[in-house]
Amino acid sequence: MKLIDLVFVSAMGVPGGGKTFITPRMTRHLNLVSLATFDDGTMIRIFKKIINWFFKNNFKNDDIIKMDHKVVLATLTMYQ
Repeated sequence: MKLIDLVFVSAMGVPGGGKTFITPRMTRHLNLVSLATFDDGTMIRIFKKIINWFFKNNFKNDDIIKMDHKVVLATLTMYQ
């Protein structure tokens, strides 16, 4: 079998608790990306920057722009 222009995408949790380790023989073929978890304060800050930019560029009504904090808290609640 000859494979050409193959893209392999996978995801996994931290090894342990029933999850197996992957061997160096396998990982040599992959680019590993790791993401740290964020605390609530960091998530609020990230979401608030995004929503503030979006609201200010798309809405002229101040009542909508002032809802940014409520939208951020609702987004965080759904994310969790």
